[in-house]
Amino acid sequence: MHPFRVYRGTQLDPEAKRWRVCRKGVADLHRVAQVADASNDRYLAAIGKFDGDVRLGELIEPLCRRVVHGGRKYRGLRPLESEDGKLLDAVGNGQWAINGFTNRQLRGVLYGGVSENPREERRRASRTSRQLAMLRAHGLVKRVSRTRRWQLTDKGREVVTLRAAAKHASVKELLKAAA
Repeated sequence: MHPFRVYRGTQLDPEAKRWRVCRKGVADLHRVAQVADASNDRYLAAIGKFDGDVRLGELIEPLCRRVVHGGRKYRGLRPLESEDGKLLDAVGNGQWAINGFTNRQLRGVLYGGVSENPREERRRASRTSRQLAMLRAHGLVKRVSRTRRWQLTDKGREVVTLRAAAKHASVKELLKAAA
């Protein structure tokens, strides 16, 4: 897989521009710098956004309600239960911060690899597509334009981070915060 692409022509036909794989030399270094800056900006926005004023209940309560998006109804999320929690953990994984993730990559995390049965693999792909549509309807993920990739939104990043913080907090810490 070649994660970085640059919009350029070839040496033979400089006018035939399209998205091509970045070269390893210095010729496409400007594009690698743009991608790195965007990745760093997303990372800094993620860690700089949390100042402790947001309550977990205030953030999660609207997610638990049913929403209508594009004329379709989507169920409310259950972020503290295992199935939706596993999905939120998977999309919140830091390895997707640079280029986002695809349905296939998400399936690999959720189901632990590719199934030998093609019918089962199609079933998993369809289910993952429905789950991504649900996360999109709730405003937690967005499509990367002109690709098949997805990225967390700012709201999604907040939910995933606060959920992880609550998941790893001890009962003593939670009771102290509630008092």
